[in-house]
Amino acid sequence: MRRIQIDDIAPGMRLARSLYYQYGGVMLAAGAALDERSIARLREFGYRSLYIHDTDLDDVICHDYIDEQARQKITHHVTTLYDHLREETRNILDPADIAEASGQELREKMEDRRFQRAFERARVPDTFLEAVEKIMESILSDREMALCVGTIKTVNTFLYDHSLEVAIHAAILAKHLGFPRGEIRDIVLGSMLHDIGHIFLPEDLVKRKTPPTESEMETLRQHTVLGYYLLKERSDISLLSAHVAYQHHERQDGAGYPRGLTGRNRIIWKQEALGSGTIHRFAEVVAVPDFYDELTSDLPYRKAVPPDEAAQAVREAAGTGLNDEVVQAFLSYLPVFPIGTSVVVTTGKFAGWRGVVVGLDRSDLSRPQVRLLYDPTHRLKKPVNVNLLEDDETSVRADWK
Repeated sequence: MRRIQIDDIAPGMRLARSLYYQYGGVMLAAGAALDERSIARLREFGYRSLYIHDTDLDDVICHDYIDEQARQKITHHVTTLYDHLREETRNILDPADIAEASGQELREKMEDRRFQRAFERARVPDTFLEAVEKIMESILSDREMALCVGTIKTVNTFLYDHSLEVAIHAAILAKHLGFPRGEIRDIVLGSMLHDIGHIFLPEDLVKRKTPPTESEMETLRQHTVLGYYLLKERSDISLLSAHVAYQHHERQDGAGYPRGLTGRNRIIWKQEALGSGTIHRFAEVVAVPDFYDELTSDLPYRKAVPPDEAAQAVREAAGTGLNDEVVQAFLSYLPVFPIGTSVVVTTGKFAGWRGVVVGLDRSDLSRPQVRLLYDPTHRLKKPVNVNLLEDDETSVRADWK
């Protein structure tokens, strides 16, 4: 299989992975042949890339961090819960009032007992704790970590897919960094809930199809405060999980929001008291996959950034924006070119040829094994395999438009 952009999909191609409706159920099963109508429908649903079957790549299998059925179940529950909360809270807090409200005013609104009752009726902790346990079961096992492109997300379900993806990577990171199991659980729960404040924002702003203006950004930034005030009073949710929602956009140099906290570019195990002006280590862990996944996800107003460019952006943000120790741990397991990535050769004797990443060596995740399928003029009758670890002259970049 290989992952290609929807603009490159042609009638007759067959799906390599099943696609699901937002609220459960199979939309198109693996093996289904695509036609113009189904391709157009997938565009409407917000798909911008798909896994496609390719006979020259039958031996390439992309495993997810958690199985598709579990992922679909979690996403379905989260979607239903967020929609339920959004509907209930519209009767308490008018989204139009958020842009003009001060932090203190938002705090007073969010401490309204009606919010907590809505939270209880929605059974938020039950839903998310089930998801957390499934992630913990998958990530904390001894099985090999996935090195593939990952799940296919849609523009329309970004908020829910993003929360799950960030939680998965936060769990992996926390494991790599040596966090105890109890803290990993709080980090994962905080990750699942880190963007819950978005449910209070105007829907047309969250789903905008043009880049936000500075005024709109000010409103969007309120999601950290709204989420924190909603979560912090809960006895069934750790205050530190609530601080993940509060601080995941803070930056090491103090240029983040909402409070302009600073970091020390290493994990502070003897954490200073909350409110000390320093970013809590839980939020520093979550900030890295949050940054990366937003770049690699399709948004209504822009296409996803290729994985190699996103990895470079994370690397460049280390020290000033993102915690350097966390970034190094993240890049130590994150493949620059995940298996299934379409690539184009940029240097060496195969320059201009195109293919797919089919293997990786953990000794250097930036130098993949590539199966070349096209020369500059046509599809090859017999693919050519190139191992970049053994070929210093050849380099590649992601072949994304």
